[in-house]
Amino acid sequence: MKNQSSNHLFMIEPEVFYSNEQTADSNHYQKDHDAELTKNDVKMKALEEFHGLKNKIEENGIRVTSMKGIPECPDHLPLRSLVLQTKSVSL
Repeated sequence: MKNQSSNHLFMIEPEVFYSNEQTADSNHYQKDHDAELTKNDVKMKALEEFHGLKNKIEENGIRVTSMKGIPECPDHLPLRSLVLQTKSVSL
């Protein structure tokens, strides 16, 4: 089988970052915020990780298209569908 990889990624930069109460029970990756961290502290850590990952991906020759998330959306899936070149992807 031939290996496949992408040379162009789409990423959403978090505008907010916190546990989503509506999905927390069924998503074991979500945890309540540490009592010593404010929502802004958590957001700043998330932005640091986001930019670190984005930079590392770009350093390895992969193009990244990014957009900012929206404040009302901790999940950062504001689009219902994307059109990339001639392919359409429904979310």
